[in-house]
Amino acid sequence: MDDIQIIVLSDAHANISAYNASLKMARKLGFDQLLNLGDLLTYGCNPKEILDETFNSIESDKMILIKGNHDQLYFDLIRGDPRYYNTLPEWIQESIDWTTDNTYLENFETSLPWREHYKLDNMYFAHANPFNYGDWTYLNMQDNYIRAAIAMTKHKKILGFFGHTHRQKIINVSNVSKCHEATGVDHFTSDFISKQLAILITLDSIGQPRNNNKRSTILIINKKSRRLNLKFVEVPYDVGVHKKTIRQTLLSNRTKEKLISLF
Repeated sequence: MDDIQIIVLSDAHANISAYNASLKMARKLGFDQLLNLGDLLTYGCNPKEILDETFNSIESDKMILIKGNHDQLYFDLIRGDPRYYNTLPEWIQESIDWTTDNTYLENFETSLPWREHYKLDNMYFAHANPFNYGDWTYLNMQDNYIRAAIAMTKHKKILGFFGHTHRQKIINVSNVSKCHEATGVDHFTSDFISKQLAILITLDSIGQPRNNNKRSTILIINKKSRRLNLKFVEVPYDVGVHKKTIRQTLLSNRTKEKLISLF
């Protein structure tokens, strides 16, 4: 495979300030492929703008768009299926209700070129994990890492890239009983990769980061013939504008404060 630079972003969650800044950064850095791991909506209050910019990026950047749980739930609600919605906390339900009340979503599923996953060389990209689509298990504990690594072998891939957790991690799974977090690692050689059962990479959310510093990041994957470089790049934006947009809505004060407290 020729050298290739891929930029991955995930979990915009209707935060248009972070989304625009992330796309601007990606274009500045340059890419051969741009991937969006889904969850366009909920939490933030700029759903129309997010959808418009997604259409634009698919057109101009050839962005590959993968479905997340906060995309699928709107597809389900439009079809009259509230089962996943009913499992969520009341404040998230209110955010979803606000989104559906303030956005035309009848064609949300059919108007965008959604994928359940994407494969390239020895890499696998999905929103949450490498399990069956609709299984939204978080990759956040050893048992799930091992299960994910086994699933990766069924896909015949080693490198897995996922959003959903809103937290940046690199997990090496060397066998079915051994895995560890690779802190401070920014590259892997092809020889090292070939000896792993799987390497699992989870991304921060650009729209609602849950890392300690609450900063949005995108991931640059630079794949060369015998080396894979990984770089998480911080994306500065005016979070005050995002908070102001939430405050100006008719959401309940309780839900507004909960959403704003995430930043």
